[in-house]
Amino acid sequence: FRRQPLLLWRMMMGVLKTRVLKKRMVRSVELAVTYNCNLRCDECFALKWLEEKKSKFLTVDEIKKLWDQAYAMGATHVNLTGGEPIGRKDIADVVRALKPRGTLISLVTNGIMVTEEKIIALRKAGLNTLQVSLDSSKPELHDRYRGYKGCYDKAINAARLALKHGLNVCFTTIATHENIKTDDLPEMLKIARKMGILLLINFAGRSGGWHEKDFLTL
Repeated sequence: FRRQPLLLWRMMMGVLKTRVLKKRMVRSVELAVTYNCNLRCDECFALKWLEEKKSKFLTVDEIKKLWDQAYAMGATHVNLTGGEPIGRKDIADVVRALKPRGTLISLVTNGIMVTEEKIIALRKAGLNTLQVSLDSSKPELHDRYRGYKGCYDKAINAARLALKHGLNVCFTTIATHENIKTDDLPEMLKIARKMGILLLINFAGRSGGWHEKDFLTL
């Protein structure tokens, strides 16, 4: 917040308006900036749109107009998802369009396309947090789930690059009936702790690639 005093002020005003004045405010927005992706992960919620190839992603100008509205409604956080957001050549322009002085901007990536050059560009554009997808503490399992050999190493490297250049970093994973029966979640937490970052645990949703996989969803 030392780098973003306006964001801190907007968050404090949001608390005041919701807790004291009892107003309803928008806090956070999930924004899929593309459905294009370099992987075909089994759990992908966007698999349907990816396969249909009918969805046009929003332009930078459209994203700016959308965020102007959300910002006016009190939104202080936006999480850029996909697809693979890093795959957009104009992703730094997207970040700049989201009023980074007053917005906490995070981005989810599988790490494969992350380079030091891109991290530096995103950091300068105003990105606050990089969320790196991690499906398992075991490299071979993570790679299998992602369908890409070496994806685990790419994810770890992406997190290290982001830390090196001063971004907030967390691993993001999904709790399923499969991995809560093993030591996988605690092991992922150990990896995150060792690197000095957080582990964000999401609940599996019955959508996309897991639309009919009730044996996995909680």
